[in-house]
Amino acid sequence: MLLMLYNNRFHELALMCHDIVPMKKKKIERYIRGFPERIKGNITSSKPATLHEAINMARELVEQAVQGRAARIGESNKRKWEDNQRNNNNNNYNYNNNQQQLLPQQHQ
Repeated sequence: MLLMLYNNRFHELALMCHDIVPMKKKKIERYIRGFPERIKGNITSSKPATLHEAINMARELVEQAVQGRAARIGESNKRKWEDNQRNNNNNNYNYNNNQQQLLPQQHQ
C-alpha cells in the first residue's frame, strides 16, 4: 500500500516539476532515491532501463521484504509459544512433585 502511495506521489511530482526529472535516466535515479539503502542498492544493481522496470523491481523487493519480515515474526511467535509451553510443562511437573512431597507417607 505504501509503495502505491509512493509511486503515485512520485508521478505527481514528476508531472509538476518537469525540469527536476527531465530525462528518463534521471527520472529512474530520482525514483530509486526514495527507497531504503538495501532496496535502493538492489534496484540500482538491476540497472532498470525504464521507470516501469524500476517500479516492478521495487514492488518485488518490497514484497520480499514484507514476506521475510512476516516469516521472521511468525517464527519468533512460534518459538515464544513453544518456550511458553515448555515452561508450563516444567511448572506443572514441579508443582506435581512438590504436591507429592507434601502428602504424608503411608507405611506398610
